[in-house]
Amino acid sequence: MRILFIGLGSIGQRHLRIIKNLYQKKIDIYYLKKTNSNIVINDNLKAKKVKSLSKYYNIKEINLSEISPGFIDLTFITNIVSEHINYALKMARLKSNLFIEKPLSNNLSGIKSLINISKKNKIKIYVGYHLRFHPGIIKLKNLIVSKVLGKPISGLFYFGEYLPMTRTYTDYSKTHMAQKKLGGGATLSLSHQIDLCIHLIKNLTLTYSSISKKSNLKINTDDSCKIVFKDIDNSSFFLVQNFLDNPPDFFIKLNFEKGYSEWNYLNKTLIIHENKKKVRKINFLKLERNHIFENQIRFIIKDCKKPYELNKGFLESIDCLKIIEKAKKINI
Repeated sequence: MRILFIGLGSIGQRHLRIIKNLYQKKIDIYYLKKTNSNIVINDNLKAKKVKSLSKYYNIKEINLSEISPGFIDLTFITNIVSEHINYALKMARLKSNLFIEKPLSNNLSGIKSLINISKKNKIKIYVGYHLRFHPGIIKLKNLIVSKVLGKPISGLFYFGEYLPMTRTYTDYSKTHMAQKKLGGGATLSLSHQIDLCIHLIKNLTLTYSSISKKSNLKINTDDSCKIVFKDIDNSSFFLVQNFLDNPPDFFIKLNFEKGYSEWNYLNKTLIIHENKKKVRKINFLKLERNHIFENQIRFIIKDCKKPYELNKGFLESIDCLKIIEKAKKINI
């Protein structure tokens, strides 16, 4: 199997290390070199300069003009958000399956063309919302589907982190997360939670949004986002995400007809309480961040060898973008 990386920032290098660790010599890895950046960023976000990323990771550099149709089996598009669709279209035309890091893009331009090429060339597309592969989220999804606690009737999806602390190896103000034109801002960059809303709760409609920049952060885009969703039963679900929380906070609280649940990413717990029964606490203390990415990559490598179909996660990532577009339009 041949895999191509377009973009080797922190997340691209994380995916690269995981693939090399999981599959070793079973996969040939190529790198489409576009910049002179030769910074190695490890899992703890510590950085060091090297002479060549391709030599450091022992991968092969390649130019786009050298790639013939069908040569690359799977492309990891892990560059700047605003360039995702541009390279996705190029590699889709070259009949490569695609993994596009989240968010899918910074707007809806080119999405229809990408879908059409995907159908024509029978290539699969995946989007990097890796939290769907967290064992706690899988259990929470099963809890909702099984209706053990009845239907969800309200909830709070919360994610906050202080932007400068997430990019300690560089000047945060120069990253894509800080720049509107590159697809930055809390609404887009932290869209994990919007994706989890779509993944966990069916048929959501956005009814309210407040997107703003109130802090002194050196960014030209939003630092916080608040959204209210309603489902078909008129139940309300609230979403908050920001670049402000220090220390960070990340949880999902759901009220059901017959109980409640609380998933906490940082505490590595899932609490389930069925009315009139003892509270059940599930721990994920041995879970490391890379384990979630490993689960995602194993799924993709296996699934892209199966018969063609439009991946549900890809289609829902488009829904995520549509919600973000609408949230910006009705912003109060």
